Amino acid sequence: MIMKRGFFVFAAVLMAISIFAGTGEKNAEPNEPAAKVTSQEKSIVLDCRYFTYALENLSAEDVHAEQAKISANTVEYELHHEAEPDIVDTVSADFTAAKTSKTNGIRPSIFTRTMEIKDKKTSKTVVRLKYLIQVDFYERGSFRAFYGASSPMLVIEYAIAPMKLVNIAEGVKSTTGRYPCTSLTYSYSANLCTTEPVTAKVGKLLSGAGFRPTEDLKPYYIATVFDTGTIDLYSRPGK
Repeated sequence: MIMKRGFFVFAAVLMAISIFAGTGEKNAEPNEPAAKVTSQEKSIVLDCRYFTYALENLSAEDVHAEQAKISANTVEYELHHEAEPDIVDTVSADFTAAKTSKTNGIRPSIFTRTMEIKDKKTSKTVVRLKYLIQVDFYERGSFRAFYGASSPMLVIEYAIAPMKLVNIAEGVKSTTGRYPCTSLTYSYSANLCTTEPVTAKVGKLLSGAGFRPTEDLKPYYIATVFDTGTIDLYSRPGK
């Protein structure tokens, strides 16, 4: 197990995906309330203006979420881990890619989450991961519904040594099994491994961050990552 914040071993098959984004902007509505954070059955639930975003692998008892930014185009949160105070992950919803069509009313937006994996002793970041999900929803007056979503795309944003993601399984689907719908579930799992032997110093940092060395004379290092959650309409925190 790599960390206490929701990373678990999970066997998977390799998949490749792409995310398509639109262009344009939409201004915030007048007197729009600030984003909110709440706990729901101990999970973290973030209010992202048009929907709520539940991080079901994180416990509200272990992670404190606070609003970092809210604007006409972006809602962003910082996630502070009680057991690992040097780790600050971020979650954001980007509406700058959203341009509501006058003909079909579809609004796309991009959810982004960055996650840092650090050596527990030195707090040095060994890997920073980012995943993105695009959701497309219909908005007409007070009525809203999801009309589609792209599978999560997991990428390595930074690594202390050459690494790759393998055995990737990722997806997002309607909770009813069809579209339109008002709730989506997403998940991904992958193995994260070095692609060449590393120095003893780097190996020590990787081990301190939860990576497992292979039994080779010059070992490679492997870790596993996993996440799951939901994106909902009509269930804003505190309401």
